[in-house]
Formats: sequence, C-alpha cells, structure tokens
Amino acid sequence: MSKGWRRTRLGEVATLQRGFDLPVDARRPGSIPVLAPNGPIGNHDEAQVRGPGVVTGRRGTIGRVQFVKGDYWPLSTTLFVSDFHGNDPLFVAFLLEALHLERFTEATGVPTLNPNVVHPLEVTIPPLDEQRRIAAVLSAINATNSRHDDVLNRLHDVKRAVADTLLSSMRAEWTRARLGDLAEFVNGRAFTPSDWSSSGLPIIRIQNLNGSAEYNFFEGEGDPRYLVEPGDLLFSWADTPGTSFGPHFWHGPSGVLNQHIFNVKNLRGVEKQFLFHALGMITAFLKQRTHSRAGAVRITKGQLESFEVPIPPLDEQRQIGAVLSAIETAISRTRDEIESISTLKIAVAQRLLEGIVV
Repeated sequence: MSKGWRRTRLGEVATLQRGFDLPVDARRPGSIPVLAPNGPIGNHDEAQVRGPGVVTGRRGTIGRVQFVKGDYWPLSTTLFVSDFHGNDPLFVAFLLEALHLERFTEATGVPTLNPNVVHPLEVTIPPLDEQRRIAAVLSAINATNSRHDDVLNRLHDVKRAVADTLLSSMRAEWTRARLGDLAEFVNGRAFTPSDWSSSGLPIIRIQNLNGSAEYNFFEGEGDPRYLVEPGDLLFSWADTPGTSFGPHFWHGPSGVLNQHIFNVKNLRGVEKQFLFHALGMITAFLKQRTHSRAGAVRITKGQLESFEVPIPPLDEQRQIGAVLSAIETAISRTRDEIESISTLKIAVAQRLLEGIVV
C-alpha cells in the first residue's frame, strides 16, 4: 500500500442515501436540476441537497454516476452522497464509477441498488491531495471526450444540412425516379441454427452492421443472391432506431446475408455513393416519423422501392457523393477518436485507482 493510503469501508468514504419524492405536478419553475438515474429530467425552484454532489441510480438504471457542481434535487429513484467524510467529491464520483455498482443490484423485477449492500465494500483511499490529482487527470480526459462529442454533434448537423441542400434541390436538368427503378433490393436468407456450422462463409447479421465481429458460419451450397462482398451497399430494413437501421457499406469479409437486410444490387443510372446518401436521407425521414413510437422501426421492400428521389446527372452525383462522403469520413474519424479516448480513460483510471478496490 502506498504511503498515506488507508484501507476502509465504502460507507466511511461516502454515505449513500435515498433521494426524495418530487411528483411532476409538484415541480415549480426554477434553476435547480432534478436528477433521475439517467441524468437531469427537469428543474425546480428548491434544492434538497447542497452541491457539489454525487448521484447514482437506486432503481431502474444502475451504474451511471453523476457529479453535480451546484445544489440539486435527487429523486427517490436515486442514491446521493449525503456525507463525503472529508473526501474530495469529484474523486468519490470516479471511485463509484470504478466500482461498477450495477454488479450489486438485488435480484428483483426492477434492478435496485441497496446502499447497505455496497457500504461494507472494502476500498483503499489515498490522501486528499492525491485524490484531487487523480480526479483532475480523469476530469481532463472527460473534458477532451466532451469536446469531441460536441464536434461529432456539429458534424452530424453539418451533414444533415448539406445533404438536405444537395439532395433536395430539384434543378431543371434533374429527374425523379423510384428507388425500385434505380436498384434491386435483395433480402437476405432466413438462416436458422440448423444452418450454422463452425466453418464456411460468415453469416452477416444486423449485429455485424453494428460493429460486432462475431459470426455464425454457413457451409452449405450458397445461393449467389445472398453473397456479400466488401464494398457492397446494404440496407438494414428492420431494427431499433439509432442502431443499424438504414444504409451501410460493408467493410467486413465476404459472406452470406441474413434476413432483415437488403443487398442493393444492379444499380441503374445512379452512383453507389450518391444512392447511399439518398438512402440516408430516407432513413432520417423514417426515424423522425417513428420518433414518438416505441420499439423497432421497419420498412417493407415495396415501401422502400416506392420512394422517389431526385436524380442529377452522373457527374453531379459523383460530386455530391464525394462531398457527403468527406463529411462522413470526418464523422467516422471523430467517432474513432472518442472510442480511443474512452479506452484511454479506462486504462488510466485502472492505473490511478489500482489497489483502491480491495
């Protein structure tokens, strides 16, 4: 154990207490944040707890830790730190995050975190000045990630604005065409577990469009209609909004296509990059239309084929595709940087907090 560090119980570092009821109809306009397990859900004109503070989920969503600089009202579905016992509040927030409190939920229908379960956990705590140094390093990494998040959001806004301008402006030399007249949308095969094997061609499923590198394999005789090659344009037509629904260029291995995904083939009078972005516009429209509904979003082959899109001459299609693809590349790079920074934070936190959790 490092000099000055001490071994103790979590409850002697941070006492967790249940939050307070505040029905929606009892809230009054104000500047005090009302905190739920997932974050702020409104404001009130009165605080229950003086800041700075630390809040985490008690019921429902467990594991997310919120650091609050000012006064606040934690709801009864949360736990807040009522006593820091002289420790640095920001350090305590990172400590609770490192503990992965979701591991200690009680086995009920709705996940619930009982403070009496986590208070006895043994932890090793550094002196106050070192707590502050550790918190400052991890906060700097968080701030960097937040800036990248802001850049990513702005890039998405730019792409939407540019796409709307370039793809929605009908000029005299442009025509309109149904998607069904521009390409063939070939649905994948309904593979079942009995079709799986330990070798052969990977079966490309929706989770693979989401980035998963885990595959089932098919070793039988393949129908050419279901074959997928790197660079193919795919369209996931049934999934939860915000995940894989919409167009994707396939960058994985050659494989066979599972159901709920179209392979967009036999393009006629349209460039692949241009069509990709046109399908992206349609996807945004469908997501917006179903935003207020719960569950999955889907579109049938007939519905997709019936969509009309403006079609410029081929050379202009290439120019539009190049502009939008450049923005898409910047988005992808920023997303990769965010992932790298998140990985760095985990590694740094493990190193700085090494030995804290006994």
